[in-house]
Order: sequence, then C-alpha cells, then structure tokens
Amino acid sequence: MHPIKWVTTNGLFGHLDNHELTDELLDFFSYDSYPQFSTIFYDPNERNPLNDRGWGLSLSVVRSITPNFCIMEQQSGPGGWVNRMDMPSPKPGQMRLWTYQSIAHGADMVLYFRWRTATMGNEIYWHGINDYHNQPNRRVREAGQIGQELAAAGQALIGTRNQANVAIVRDYDNEWAGEYDVWHGPFMWKSNKEWYKALQRKHIPNDVLYLRKKTTLEELVRYDVLIYPHPAIMVDETAVLLDAYVQQGGKLIFGCRTGYKDERGQCYMRPFSGAARDLCGITVEEFTMVKGSRKPTTISWSGEAEVITGADDFNDILRIEDDSAEVLAVYASDYYAGKPAVTRNRRGKGEVWYHGAVFNEQAASVIIDQIGLKSPVEWLELPAK
Repeated sequence: MHPIKWVTTNGLFGHLDNHELTDELLDFFSYDSYPQFSTIFYDPNERNPLNDRGWGLSLSVVRSITPNFCIMEQQSGPGGWVNRMDMPSPKPGQMRLWTYQSIAHGADMVLYFRWRTATMGNEIYWHGINDYHNQPNRRVREAGQIGQELAAAGQALIGTRNQANVAIVRDYDNEWAGEYDVWHGPFMWKSNKEWYKALQRKHIPNDVLYLRKKTTLEELVRYDVLIYPHPAIMVDETAVLLDAYVQQGGKLIFGCRTGYKDERGQCYMRPFSGAARDLCGITVEEFTMVKGSRKPTTISWSGEAEVITGADDFNDILRIEDDSAEVLAVYASDYYAGKPAVTRNRRGKGEVWYHGAVFNEQAASVIIDQIGLKSPVEWLELPAK
C-alpha cells in the first residue's frame, strides 16, 4: 500500500474473493452503483419486483466487505454502450434516491459517473450529469440539491454504521460451484433475492455475511437470525461453528440441498443433510426437481389459520430423526402430500429451521412472522412498496 495514498478498486467481480483482496491489498472497497440495471434485467414473470430498491442487496454485499465504502461511480443518467445495454433516463428525483440509497447502505464517499457525457467512443450513451453540450439541465440541478442537503448534514453521516439483527449468509465455495451446478446454484440466487424482498417489504434491515475460514463465533452472535438458503457445500468445521451459534440462542434457517457436498464438491456418502444433519435433526427421505412435466407443489403450514405457500423448484421430503425436532409444515400436493416439508429443531438455546424447497417471498414472510422478527421502525406507517 502507498504510505499517503488510498488503494481501492471499483466493483464486485466474479471468480474473485473480494474479502481476501480487501484484507490483503486495499485500504477500503469501492463499488460502481447502477441501480437501473435492476429495473431492466428483470424477469417479466416475477410478481411484485423491488425494481431499483432491490439494488440494496448488492450494496449490502459491498458492506460485508468493508462496513464503510466508496461509490466510485454512482449512476446519474441514462446508460448504455454503442453495441449493448440501453436503459432509460432516471426520473426526476431518482438520482437523489439512488444517492441516498448508497449512503444508507454504508457509503462514506459518492462520486457520480460522470461530470460530462463522453462525445466519442463506446460509452457515448453512458450519460453523466451534464450532456454533450455542457449546458444546464435537470440532472445538474438535482445534483446541486443533493450537494446542498449533504452539506447541511455535515459530518454527522461520516463513519456511521448500518445496524441489522438479521444476515443472509453466503460463501464463495457455493457461489463458485453454483455457477456450474444447476442443482443448487440457481436456487441460491433466487432464495437470496426472495428473502431480501420479504425483509424489505417488512422494513427489516439485513446484512449479508460471508462465511470464511477466519469467521468467528463473535461475528455470528451479532445476529439474532442467520439465513443460509442452500449451502450444498458444507464442511464439518462450518457445521460446528454454526452449532455453537445456535446453542447460544441463534436462529438458523436452511433451505433444500443443504450440506451434501464437501469442499471439493464431492458428495458425502452419508445421509442428507450431510454435515448439517445433527444441526437439523432430520434426514431427507427423498427429493425431486420440480421441472418439466412435474408440476409445482404446495406447502401447508400449521397454525391457527391455514397458510399455503408454493414449494418451488426442488423438494426435499423430510423425516424427523431427533426428538427435539418438530414438523411445522407438510407438502399439500403430489405423491408426497402429508410428508414433512418444513421442520424446526430446538438445539441448546436456539433453533434450526429446514425448509425443504427453494424459498419464495411468501414462504420467507411466513417464517419471519413465526420467529417474531419485527422492524425497528414499526412505529412508523411505511408502505410495503
């Protein structure tokens, strides 16, 4: 590192351990924030998308690397290259919204891309604050407003930390393996997004926590709830660490395809859920993809009022193995109707949930309610969208 100059980078890049990079080489992490991507690369079949609000999940990943970071490029105009990518101009106030989105998620420095739009080259359509002519426009005025507001806030925002009692857990082994393995990789990304949507609708802040070899119990016990959707790769050492977290009172939530591979990506020759079996108190009796002619199934939740949620993409049919485990929901359709779909294992002072399918927003919302998660601003009347 240079003795008087900061060393940073400008993005989350694939096939790279960004945490290790930051630990060893960077003074802090930086990111290029383009929320409009979340409004144009969306699934048209998705119900109730978060749109640019969903960009907060990427910012939460950045915050997992360094609690306070820099936005090297904050989107300020319509974007696209000459040969691909084309997106609309931000609406009035949207650039301001994106700026505060970055700050609220931990950014201590925000730099706009760019002062004036390039007049030549491949990025002539990646517009900045100014257009080609450098004349006043709406985006210039909006940037001025933002500057005045931040100047009035003074130093009050610098160094403040985002606080959350819930973390969505990830790890690089499963992310990288999931790029090739279609039996868990796509599920992980879908469940991450669906959990984030459910938490956002209820205004419950969350962190993203990357499990690493150097992760300590002290880092885990900061959170009341850890959501680890589909960790197909799990070693016994990780299971021991997670068990210690649960034993002291933590709530841990797994989804299907948990724990059946070792760190080499080879499948254990032991009952599912492999390294997590003792944690969960169950085994997987049978499993199936939900695809092609196999129609989606449903889950019926026990409780005062009947609740039915979709059992998306993959189904683990569960069997109770531990006296401390209980069935919270059963499959409501197909040949395994009535079989356990969701279980909870009391372990020490905490509990481990196993949801036998890929998560959707509705299922995540049911679990949020059942474990009693509340918004820290529930005294405010805030819209879900």
